[in-house]
Amino acid sequence: SPLGPRSSGRGPFERIPWRGIAIAQASFLLLIGLLTLNRIEYWSMQGSPIRWGLEDALTDNSKYQAVDFQLVRLGYFEAVRTPLIAGRTFADADNDPKRNLVVVDTFLAAKAFPNESALGKRILIRIRTAEPEWVEIIGVVGHQRVTSLAEAGREQVYFADGFLGFGANRWAVRTAGDPSQIAGAVRAAVAEVDRQFLITEMQPADALMWKAQAGTRFSLMLI
Repeated sequence: SPLGPRSSGRGPFERIPWRGIAIAQASFLLLIGLLTLNRIEYWSMQGSPIRWGLEDALTDNSKYQAVDFQLVRLGYFEAVRTPLIAGRTFADADNDPKRNLVVVDTFLAAKAFPNESALGKRILIRIRTAEPEWVEIIGVVGHQRVTSLAEAGREQVYFADGFLGFGANRWAVRTAGDPSQIAGAVRAAVAEVDRQFLITEMQPADALMWKAQAGTRFSLMLI
């Protein structure tokens, strides 16, 4: 489930003009953490596992299975270069709490609908309501190793940020050169929305990769 309270409409982060500073043909990512001074945004891009199932789960709770989920901004898959295998990713019109649409990875698509296309199919999910609700699969993307580089991890389902009320507070910006050189532009873009927004963390994706590999490096040192 989400890590904190939900907002009822478009939040302040929805207004940040990221497209003005993101360059599609670039090779570096800058990851940013945001915090407001007057109100903490508890939303995370990645949350705890949720439950998913097919129609038989409506009458048998044991049929539900765990799946990792992420809230993603429009353009997320393109920015991190996750390949689109089938269908499409989220469009502007999909970024709405009333649009029950999801993108799934190849692992979930194969498990839920083996030997057939997952596009247009529906799965049950439990994330924002006590009762399960149907969502339609509009796209299938490549699997991401979001919890460990050493292990593939479980299946993944993606929701547009608006599905849960516009609250994602971690951002990825792609740039054509040294990520540190656009730090000022990123801060300026955030300040244009609200000067009370505080960027609490800004680092290149390579730094996160280095941290993620720490356990493997330590194990290799012991060999």
